[in-house]
Amino acid sequence: MKYYIDVMYKLNKENIMCILFDIISLALGLVIGVIFLAEANLMMKDRESDDKLLNKEQFVIYEPDNGAGKIQSDELFEIKDGTKEIQEILVENRLSDYVLKYNNTFCMDVAVISVSDNFGAYIKPEAIKGKMVGQTNEILIGEDIEKQYNIHLGDIVEIDIYTFSVCGIVQAAKYKNAVICLHSGLDGVQYADCVYYLKTSEEGRKVFDNELKKRGYADDVNYVKVRELGQEVFKLKRGGGDYICYSPEEASYKEDEYFKSGWKPSILIAMVSLCYALLNIMNVELFFAMKQKKFIAVMQALGALKWKMVLSKVFYSLFISFFSSILAVSLTWGLQKTEFRYLVNMDIDARLIVAVIVFSQIAYALFCYILYDRIYRKSVVNILLDG
Repeated sequence: MKYYIDVMYKLNKENIMCILFDIISLALGLVIGVIFLAEANLMMKDRESDDKLLNKEQFVIYEPDNGAGKIQSDELFEIKDGTKEIQEILVENRLSDYVLKYNNTFCMDVAVISVSDNFGAYIKPEAIKGKMVGQTNEILIGEDIEKQYNIHLGDIVEIDIYTFSVCGIVQAAKYKNAVICLHSGLDGVQYADCVYYLKTSEEGRKVFDNELKKRGYADDVNYVKVRELGQEVFKLKRGGGDYICYSPEEASYKEDEYFKSGWKPSILIAMVSLCYALLNIMNVELFFAMKQKKFIAVMQALGALKWKMVLSKVFYSLFISFFSSILAVSLTWGLQKTEFRYLVNMDIDARLIVAVIVFSQIAYALFCYILYDRIYRKSVVNILLDG
């Protein structure tokens, strides 16, 4: 080990600027990749959070197509009360025309959701800091909204002509950028962009399917097999008159597909950004390798083996890539603390740091090995003649 470090030092002691340039170039190339990996890492942590804080495994999900009728509260109560197999029917309704307002400031990019009065059955108690919404003048806000707009428990917020008191902070990732109020707290609003959650048996599903068709809300109910469709499942929702039904297992598979769709482009972009960084420093490495030819020839004439010389450069590459990775992660972490985090949601943790360091070291070490193996392959005489 001491031999390799000594050789690496002798080869590069006069090229400090080259080393600094390599570190910065590789780091800047890695930053874009780290940003996208950090975004995918946040998706993974959000998935784990939702699995822990939401009762997803208890509910069947019904999503109406855009052209399907949306069954409203009164008829939902009728169906539930008339069917002993259905224990709960919950509704989540997105209100795209409503905007949250706090301290005379409009909170942009906040999803406003109205829910049925019994929606607390879907959210576990530990997902709420404060209490679950229970009154028509109360509202839940997502934890990201709390941080971004500095809203606290008990504060007063506005939605359209309505005024609400913040009763709780939702810590489940699914609602981190949303506010949740009771549907009964809004006058005359109908379910339109909505999802239905049913806690029921298979027999109860059949009853609900029949009610949807009998009452004219759905032409048919399609039970989705996500494992067969893969990412084609995201193209299912059309302007037809059908309802799409996901069992808890299929809903979980759909989330897996969504998660994978986020990871694939992130990994691709990380690879492209690393290759860009390697291309940036390749010419510099070649230039300094040419300058070191006579030193290399002398070392070989004195008995230094080619593979030892190459390995000394591999050690050099490990040094460069390690500090480049730390610099790239530090730059991304700094961006995460600025307003940039509202443009790109991301998260840096120990797993991501280790992954970036290992990946960059392997890639750069391989690059340096191939480059210097080709240079050191020549004999001492040829090196001196070329010099």
